[in-house]
Amino acid sequence: MEILLSTNNKSKVNFIKQAAAGLGLEFRTLKDLGLKLEVEETGKTAVENAMIKARALSVDSGMPTLGWDMGMRIDALPEKMQPNLHVRRANGDKELTDAEMVEYWRKVVEQYGKNGESLAHYFDGVAIAFGNQIIHSQSFDEDPFVFTAKEKIDGVAKFNTFDRVRKTLDGKYFCDLTDEENLRYDQKRAESIRKFIEVCLEKLLNNQQLGVEHGR
Repeated sequence: MEILLSTNNKSKVNFIKQAAAGLGLEFRTLKDLGLKLEVEETGKTAVENAMIKARALSVDSGMPTLGWDMGMRIDALPEKMQPNLHVRRANGDKELTDAEMVEYWRKVVEQYGKNGESLAHYFDGVAIAFGNQIIHSQSFDEDPFVFTAKEKIDGVAKFNTFDRVRKTLDGKYFCDLTDEENLRYDQKRAESIRKFIEVCLEKLLNNQQLGVEHGR
């Protein structure tokens, strides 16, 4: 079965492929199909945004589509300053570039964190749609990491835009992790994504079987 992903981000695409290995699925990207994601993300939660993206792209492509949205919370910040779903629009209506976004939150953590650091975590919303129908949706929190104002200037962000200001709980910068180390650190997220896809796959196959039985 082919499933369209609502992202062209290589690290996210590879992560999903690895998390779903052995399930007999082939994943396609927007780029593969020459599609663009042009939907307004008006949801109040990551799940709602994932559902919006999944529905719009599934209707456009005619394929089952996995929508994924993420947000971030930084422990040291008061509620009114939390990034939540607006990591790129923290500075108002303007959408920040990757560099602007990293610098903005780095300075915030420098000001509010303890010794320029704070625990933080991502939260995710995922949904699979087939046409306008949401097959399944789910939200989950990821494991915590250390957000630091001490940017590793010579580091290369390989997995995440914030890799030069993110550290593991034992103090290693994410930009210094190998692919294997990053996957091990992301094991909780991988397990959550895999279980979610397994449930969706069963529901999709049941829907197809019902369609055959009723001549649809």
